[in-house]
Amino acid sequence: MLGEFLLKKGLISREALEEALVEQEKTGDLLGRILVRKGLPEEALYRALAEQKGMEFLESAEGIVPDPSAAALLLLRSDALRYGAVPIGFRNGKIEVVLSDPRHKEAVAQLLKRPARFYLALPQAWEELFRRAYPQKNRLGEVLVQEGKLSREALKEALEVQKGLPRTKPLGEILVELGLARPEDVEEALKKQRQGGEGWRTP
Repeated sequence: MLGEFLLKKGLISREALEEALVEQEKTGDLLGRILVRKGLPEEALYRALAEQKGMEFLESAEGIVPDPSAAALLLLRSDALRYGAVPIGFRNGKIEVVLSDPRHKEAVAQLLKRPARFYLALPQAWEELFRRAYPQKNRLGEVLVQEGKLSREALKEALEVQKGLPRTKPLGEILVELGLARPEDVEEALKKQRQGGEGWRTP
């Protein structure tokens, strides 16, 4: 239990924990959030959460530059937002992923389907990493997946093909040529994409 863990580490008093638990029972809010409102430093909470979940705490996003094309291959932008997860690179055969919420660790691991090393970051640092990894909204592939016209696996296959081409080729054309999506579905998705101000070549 998080409260007992924080208590053992000397970060909160028994009285503060009991007060927070009473408030949690009344409001249904997260215990950690309540404790932060009552004075627990947010960084101390996140360090404790990382330790409790067997993760490393990432102090800052400074100097970390995720590859947007690699991030899109590993985790869709919509999934990154839903689970608060940003793939930032590979090391020792594992995908390095930064989370904003440790509760989603198992769900993200299942989506990645590869060995992963997880880090926990403060919300501000995570948001900065997310903006770097996913600079564009309403990408074509994402629209097709959200509309149920394309599977995540098919999108990743097409993105791999696109990445390996000597010249950039529109993702829509690749999807149709590989038989992964119907031309009419791609056209419909492109219309929605253009309404959001995006261009042909964004995945």
